[in-house]
Formats: sequence, structure tokens, C-alpha cells
Amino acid sequence: MPILYLRAILAAAATAWDPIETPQTSDEFSDASALGQQWEWNHNPDDDNWSLKARPGFLRLKAAYAPNLLHARNTLTQQMQYRDFDLTTRMDVSGMKDGQRAGLVMFGVHPSSIGVVQADGERSLVFTDSAGDVKIAPLRDKTVQLRMHVEDGSVRYSYSLDDGRTFQPAGPANPFAFSWWKASRPGLFTFTSQSGRVSGRIDVDWVRCHPLDGSATHLLPGGDDRR
Repeated sequence: MPILYLRAILAAAATAWDPIETPQTSDEFSDASALGQQWEWNHNPDDDNWSLKARPGFLRLKAAYAPNLLHARNTLTQQMQYRDFDLTTRMDVSGMKDGQRAGLVMFGVHPSSIGVVQADGERSLVFTDSAGDVKIAPLRDKTVQLRMHVEDGSVRYSYSLDDGRTFQPAGPANPFAFSWWKASRPGLFTFTSQSGRVSGRIDVDWVRCHPLDGSATHLLPGGDDRR
């Protein structure tokens, strides 16, 4: 085939391509038949320990044993679709049990997170990074909103105890970098330190992601920018 003819075909095909669309990021968990396509499990999931049908309109995650977050099976993550964004989730933690952890994480080789820990019948908000846990405040309500603010390659966390009317900061900014073959990515998690059994649950009401004003930059796999 003549080169000029081949170039003409390729040029015509290029103009016919559909524009690249950003995949869904937010999720109200209103479809009980399947998880949204934006989600990916960090490990092969244990299907006995999650459900969209146990409480319609919520994602239920049960806490199986893991020595730490990196080894927890049912951590549910998604690729970042914007360079700068806020991602917020609302969780019902009334079903947690002693030894259980749950929350919102920027998952990667060196994860950081904001979450809830239950011990001796009491729940606490905890910020966690490579330096360890920092207890933020007691949690007496059954619901909490957790937020990550991602900007310029770092993540900051905050929480709301008044159902989203105000948010309080938690911990310093944490830089993140490309991790393994999936990159750093936001995620929901729960696991328990109680060895040998499933212990406790959380119900996730929704996850909502909003790009920051003026941030039209999308991310491609590998961390490349597309403007």
C-alpha cells in the first residue's frame, strides 16, 4: 500500500475517534448488581467478606485478619483520574469490633491513611503514615466522613463529625509516588488484628470525588500528564 494512501487512512481514522472520557470516580453504591468499573481490589478479594446487597445502597466490607494494611485482602482502590482533587467518603462504623481498623487510604509502597480504630469497646480517629499512628479524637457517633485532598503530588487528610458541614485537618501532608505496577491510588479498607476470624464490618454510604477548581489535568497510567 502506498505510504501516502496509508497516511490518509490513518488521518481519517484519527478524526473519527471518540474523545477520551474520564472514567467514573464517585459512587453512591446504588447498583446492587455489581461494583462500578472504576474499582479494583488490591488482592484477589474474599467474596464472603463484601456485599452490595446486605444493606442496599451501601458497600459492606467485613474485616478479615491481616498483619497490616499492605496484606489486607479486601482493600478496594481506584486509579486517580485527576492530578488535583478531593475524595470524600461517608462510613457507618457502628458494626466495628475490637481489633478492627477501617478508613480511607492513599495506597502504595508507603501508604498513609485516616481511619477508625476500635479497642476496648471504644473507637478513635487515627492518622497513620510511615511514622506510625497518631490518635486524633474519640469517635462516639456511628457515622463519620473522611476526606483526602490531593494536590501537587501530596495528600492531606481531614474528617467531619457533623455530617460534612465542617472538616478538621488530620496529620501533615504526605508525598506519594508511583508504587509497584498500579501506582499510588485512593482506597477503602478494613481489617482486624484478631487472628483467625472475621471480626466486625463497616458500611460505606458513598464515595465522592471532585477535581479541584482549575485542575483540568488528567492522569495517564504511569503518572504522565495530559492537558
